[in-house]
Amino acid sequence: MQAPRWSNPNDEHKNGPVAGDDALEPGAALSVLLLLAGGVLIGALLALLGAGGSILLLPLLVTGLALPLREAVPLSLLVVLFLALANLIPALRQGRVA
Repeated sequence: MQAPRWSNPNDEHKNGPVAGDDALEPGAALSVLLLLAGGVLIGALLALLGAGGSILLLPLLVTGLALPLREAVPLSLLVVLFLALANLIPALRQGRVA
């Protein structure tokens, strides 16, 4: 599966810029839907198993979005950070954090 590619709005065409340059290339919408479905499936599995998200998120980023590993690892860690912070706030309010 190839990563979705968006056209660069700064690209010049034979007759100048064309309206709708920021649209997805043909077939990219299917890739986006497959990635979203993969994300939902991973989320459901992790909710049931209680596993860490990066163990399944990282392969999805590398194979599904064709991100280089050098970019996928920090992105995965950033997602984990935001999820941890989002769960910390309610825990602090309920007094479950010492």
